[in-house]
Amino acid sequence: MKSAITAGTANQLTVVATLAAYALLGALAGASEISSRESNSVGVFNLGTTIDACAESAMSAYDIPGLAVAVVTDGEISYERGYGVKHRNLGGAVDEHTAFRHGSVGKMFSAAAILRLVDRGVVDLSDPVTDYVPELHFAPGRWNADQIRVRHLIANTAAMPSYRESPEGSFSDWVLTLDEVPLLAKPGAFFNYSNSNFALADLVVERASGMAFSDYMAAEIYRPGGMRDSTRDPSEARASANYSFGHSDDGQIYAPDAYTEMVDGFTSAHDLARWAQLMMDGGGEVLSRRSSAMAQAPQVPMLFYGGRQPGIGGGSYGFGVFVNDYPAGRIIRHGGGIPGWVAHVAWIPSQRFAVTTLANSWSEDAFNGVEQAIDCICESVRGFTMPDMSEPSDPSTWLAFAGTYDAVFEDGGEFEVVVEFENGELLMTAPDPLNPERRITRVLENVHASTFLFWPNQNGWWEVTFVRGKGKPAPVRWLRNPRFAGLKRISPYCATGRRVSH
Repeated sequence: MKSAITAGTANQLTVVATLAAYALLGALAGASEISSRESNSVGVFNLGTTIDACAESAMSAYDIPGLAVAVVTDGEISYERGYGVKHRNLGGAVDEHTAFRHGSVGKMFSAAAILRLVDRGVVDLSDPVTDYVPELHFAPGRWNADQIRVRHLIANTAAMPSYRESPEGSFSDWVLTLDEVPLLAKPGAFFNYSNSNFALADLVVERASGMAFSDYMAAEIYRPGGMRDSTRDPSEARASANYSFGHSDDGQIYAPDAYTEMVDGFTSAHDLARWAQLMMDGGGEVLSRRSSAMAQAPQVPMLFYGGRQPGIGGGSYGFGVFVNDYPAGRIIRHGGGIPGWVAHVAWIPSQRFAVTTLANSWSEDAFNGVEQAIDCICESVRGFTMPDMSEPSDPSTWLAFAGTYDAVFEDGGEFEVVVEFENGELLMTAPDPLNPERRITRVLENVHASTFLFWPNQNGWWEVTFVRGKGKPAPVRWLRNPRFAGLKRISPYCATGRRVSH
């Protein structure tokens, strides 16, 4: 049955897309009497006491019913524990092996599934996706399915709009619905986070391997990775008898199989810690060292990501992971959320340190709380601070952003965006999301480098990033938002009179 539950946060405008729900930075909280496994000390402090303090603070402040955490120090799982309860009303103690739905954390596993096939010579990252999914078609437009390469899917550069509802049926059924969906831009042009990229990647895995994706994950990712608590099958999670219920911000409580989503699954804090170990160790029994290194290397600059800590230059995306470089070092991470649950894993390769967290709560406040807690553990245990490296850019550079952009919305609607530079400010004119027939003009609020906020009204905003193309100096070519993109309108003739291509 198709779910009416969307992947965005509850307070978004209908046409506003924020990536915050996709870049959840962890889940830590609370306390219980459940036993834990720990190394007694790290440095001069007690590891367990320190982690518990971070967890208790977040759990209390943000009303999280149940939480599980595992910490890797010096390459070994040194502490893992459950906090709170599996069900707010029925109880049941959480432990480090309790299964939680993990949402977009699964993008790491999907990318690894593709890379494992690359290691075996079955798939090449440069292959057109239509080699595996020949029936793939999009709504008529400037760009087409043949332009999408496998690497575009797992790097979030395929320019596919992110589906907003849980797709029903199989991956093969779902892909047939894309003939009504436009590509937002030329595939490979820029980073744009999209669940659809990974749903299509999962279908490529099915076609290339000849196995159902859930079976492939069990046999080729979870089992060789030593992840015994992980599954994509809700019935298996139920059968384990050690699973959490999801708690949404509207008071609903979900069983593991209350609804399904294609890019999703179940895992535990212990299993996520094993995954972090595996990646820091060069891929373990799952990936070659080369593929593991590629996954964790910057593949595409994000320019800006809608989180509190975009990192120097806005951070990068690897294959299924976020890559942020701070003065203290590189941190690799991915979070996920699905109504009722949130999850996160982060690791610092240079220190062989990792934190994994899962919680059975879903609200904007809970997201803030778990981010606070994971930062607390990284700083308290390893002295790794994650400062906000974003800085507004120099207004003298903004003139290059001015111009007219021909934009396409994810539903195929076309509209014009006009950006003007006046008196040291950028003004943007675009349709009013509450009344598309009406155009409104707003001053753009610079938040980081080439990213601005456009406030249609006081209740929400569009995140707008200007993207440069190739050349020296590189001209501004694109205006992007997670749900629409615009190509800058330029004269069809250059100074020499020769026609130039978009």
